[in-house]
Amino acid sequence: MRRDLFHKTADTPVIAIIAQNIVSTHQDIEHVVVKRMVSSEKKIRFEIDYYDFHKVPWSWAIDENKKFIWKTNLLGGGRLFHLIYRLNSFPTLGMYIEKMQKKNDWKFNIGYIIGNENQKNTASYITNQDSIVNIDSNGKVNTEVETSQTFEAIRDEKLFQPPFLLLKDVIGNENIPVYLIENYKNKYLTFKRKFTGLSVPKVDIEELRLIYDTIKNRFAKLYQLHVLANSASVIVKQETYLNKEDIEALPFDSNFGDNVNLSKNENLILFDVLNYYIHLGKSIANRSSGKILQDSVNKKQLENFGETFAIPLMRYMLLMKNAGKLEHPFLHHLISFINLDMEKSVT
Repeated sequence: MRRDLFHKTADTPVIAIIAQNIVSTHQDIEHVVVKRMVSSEKKIRFEIDYYDFHKVPWSWAIDENKKFIWKTNLLGGGRLFHLIYRLNSFPTLGMYIEKMQKKNDWKFNIGYIIGNENQKNTASYITNQDSIVNIDSNGKVNTEVETSQTFEAIRDEKLFQPPFLLLKDVIGNENIPVYLIENYKNKYLTFKRKFTGLSVPKVDIEELRLIYDTIKNRFAKLYQLHVLANSASVIVKQETYLNKEDIEALPFDSNFGDNVNLSKNENLILFDVLNYYIHLGKSIANRSSGKILQDSVNKKQLENFGETFAIPLMRYMLLMKNAGKLEHPFLHHLISFINLDMEKSVT
């Protein structure tokens, strides 16, 4: 929407703050998320409904461990906040890498930066070496020889020695793009800043394979959700760009897979964000990805929504009925009306 308000190529973050010059009473903050609609894209008006209003407790707004509340509100709010809060309670990939850096000299950084012609840093392990241009979806590496003689940032030479892991600086479609380079024909295989690399000694290749499999396969969607909800870059500065800090913040340890079982409802939230809210920043024109947010709901989607909404409600109502706490006549009537097979389906 910011591109429609300002300029087609502008990525200017926009926020409107309404405040009074009075001493704060630490009251809740009303956070209104204005979504992209046909009327706003045509610069006619903003459309704001009930679900665009979010109450943020003052204590959450100033809590370092809950600072992502603004981002989860942008992505729909509600139970998403609690899911991300739980994920953020786990140890992180950055913590694991830091431990292994001290133990076995792992190297973790973005690639080298060329900069302008006035830079004075030189590196024989970069100049005239193969540099990765791109890696396709099958893991095939495309390279070119780096001819630059001086650089803005050169990094530790061990970062460019396989085995290493490469992560591209985008959130990706099916997973965060990650590649495992176990060996190469030359001693060095370099890469620029659009990649973040993790290089390890050969004795730690199994740990590197575990991290690769976790990001690419086991928790591919969960990690995309985590980046979306926590990153200060994705959907904010640029639609898909992530940085090294986003990778470091990913929940990870050797037992992570055993402790992060998502409930059915949490999986529904994950699906909703990655299939719909991820397109918030995109145009809603017919040929754009953002159009999915404007499409009419079909019968199957309505049935799925009804089932998701009704079964937990019925489970609660049946518990209240069995406990003798269901006293309102309307609720008794509702129980009788939809009780055909519901008691069997929710017990």
